[in-house]
Order: sequence, then C-alpha cells, then structure tokens
Amino acid sequence: MLYDQVQFDGVSALSAEGPVRLDIACVLGFLAPREGAVAAPDLSRWLERGGYLSRAEIAGEVPVSLIDRPVPVRSLADVERYFNLDARLDRLAELRGGVIPGVIGAETALEPFGVTVDGRLHEVSLDGVNRNTRRIAAHLDAALDGVSVWIDDSDAGRRLHLRREPGRGPGTLSVLAHPVLGFHRAMHVAARSVGTAMGAALRQVFAMGAREAIVISLGAPRPVLGPPQARATDLARLLAVDPDGIIAPMSFTADFPPAHIEASARHGLSHLFGLEEAGLLLLPDLPDLVAGARAAAPDLPG
Repeated sequence: MLYDQVQFDGVSALSAEGPVRLDIACVLGFLAPREGAVAAPDLSRWLERGGYLSRAEIAGEVPVSLIDRPVPVRSLADVERYFNLDARLDRLAELRGGVIPGVIGAETALEPFGVTVDGRLHEVSLDGVNRNTRRIAAHLDAALDGVSVWIDDSDAGRRLHLRREPGRGPGTLSVLAHPVLGFHRAMHVAARSVGTAMGAALRQVFAMGAREAIVISLGAPRPVLGPPQARATDLARLLAVDPDGIIAPMSFTADFPPAHIEASARHGLSHLFGLEEAGLLLLPDLPDLVAGARAAAPDLPG
C-alpha cells in the first residue's frame, strides 16, 4: 500500500485563468480574515505570478496578506478557510457618562469604579490616583483589559467614555453607578453578532452552482450602527476613489481609465484591471454604504 505517498490539500486546486469564461463572479466588499488563516501554497504562487506579493512575502519573511487582494476560491469551504462570513457586530459596545469637571475636588471621595465586561466584574481602585479626570481615565484604561477608556471633550462638556474592544467579537459592557465620574445610574450595552452581506452573497453564489469565484476582502466590516462618516470612508475604499469623492485618474471609475494598472497599485474596484476571467461583479456592501442614517430597534421584552 502506498498511502504514505498520498497528499491531501486543505483547499481546492486553482484552475488556470480563462479570459473567455463569463461565469466567474468577483465578490468585492468587507469580510474579516479568519484568525490564524495562512494562504495555501498554490494561492501564494498565484498571487506571486500576478505581481501582488511584496519581496518580504515572497521571501517568507512576513505572512501573505489576503486583504485587498483577489483570492480565487472553488467552494464555500475555501472561502471559510480564509474569512469569517458572520463576523460583524450590530453596534459597538460603548458607554458615555454625564458631564464631569476637569478635576475632582479633594473633599470628594473617590469610590472604586466598577465595570462588567462579558459578565465579569472588574473593580478598579482610585486610591492615590491624580484627581485630574484625564489622569483618572488613563488609569482606568490601563487597568481594564479589553476596554478602552478616554475623556470625550465636546461643546456639551467633558465626559468619560468606555468602549469594549470590537475585535473581541460579540459581548457586553456594563458600568456600575458612579456619580462622581458621571454615571448617575448603572448602564449596560450589548454588541450582538449579525451576518455579513458578503457572507450572504457568497453562500448564494455557490448555492446556485458556481464552480469558482474571486473574493476581494477590504477588511472586517464595521458595526451596522456605525457613524455615517465611517460608511463614507468605506465606500471610497470600495470604489477606489478619494474619501472626498474625487475620482483618481488611476481609478476604474475615471472618465478615461488606463488600460492597465500594476498589481501593487490596484485597490478596491480597480482590481478588475487584473481580473480578465471575472464576468460578474458583486458589491454586496454597497446598499449598506449608501444608506441613510439608521437607529437601533428597541429590545423585545422578556
């Protein structure tokens, strides 16, 4: 038996480019890379032949990046090897307190500051901490793992702001009542996981019988209830235009686009210059990026 000569690859083998094919979809948008995912050898060779890899990547000095680069796939399993199809939050888990002074008076007692992260309570002592509220925020930021704390100065006054790191995935953030630092009552927020538009599109592509697709991820999608200016920035990345709406001469959307753009200069939509085999372009995130302001639906009782 020659079983020791049998080799099993983790992903489907890549086929040679076929410029005359019209059934290959290019799916461009935002997907989070799967933690620890490594480009398969044939994918690395394909990217190298196309001129996408840096010298450091070719030499093996740094891992091959799959962000803002075309990734040919032949099954949904191939996609899931590299990307997380469901890694998007409905909102950021962040809380902001009421207005506080620049310095807490010496006559005011500073009780421990209580924060619950994903159900785990953290009580941070403020004994001996400088009473400047910026210093207090810096102390809390250093003491709380997985939570960013800073002072938010605006026309409405100085406020303490806490945000659970979005990279931790879905979870909860609560602050116990602490009137001195602006939290006159306990506050709670939950960040929930929702599906991604890219994930839904790719599942449908292969459910309809596609044999091959090209995935271009521009990175992890922002939370659904993110600020409008963030959506404008992502739209500019998707269309490969200036964030202010100015279309660069090297963009696919320019009045007179160039006949060719070097692989290292392609971003977002301009990757189409190097994908002759793609016969269909899908932009699943586009409706979300051009949508108007939205608000969170109230939680259902019970």
